Amino acid sequence: MNVTIRRARPEDLEDVLRLLRQIAALHEEGRPDIFRKNAAKYDAAAFEALLAREDETVFVAECGGVLAGYAFCELQVRENHPLLQDMRTLYVDDLCVDESMRGHGIGTMLLDAAKERAKELRCHNIDLNVWEFNESAKRFYEHYGMRTFRRYMEIVLD
Repeated sequence: MNVTIRRARPEDLEDVLRLLRQIAALHEEGRPDIFRKNAAKYDAAAFEALLAREDETVFVAECGGVLAGYAFCELQVRENHPLLQDMRTLYVDDLCVDESMRGHGIGTMLLDAAKERAKELRCHNIDLNVWEFNESAKRFYEHYGMRTFRRYMEIVLD
């Protein structure tokens, strides 16, 4: 399988929206109390705005002319915090591999591209959020070498 990782372009919009709908459906199924039905994290205007931002990098995986995945990455800079060290982090805001293309190393290639971008930006680390119900994503990230360093907990009230 020949996969190319590259920066996203405006003409990738329709394929990115298709993948965003896959992720939205997964989240809505996992936590319908939180996620809206038939919603997506970004729309066309938001996607185009991300491509124009200097602190954002959107990678896509292309396989045989078809968009097989994406990674939305955001540079986060913390400075002069009273308790925490100054730090540059590349936050992976969203990562998706098309359901039909999983298991071929595409997610690893996208994270590798994010890792190289983080090094270019002189980041200390890469971090991301993964929902507790998303067992396959947790396994993937752990297999990649990521470890939990912070946990959000809740009590759902009636």
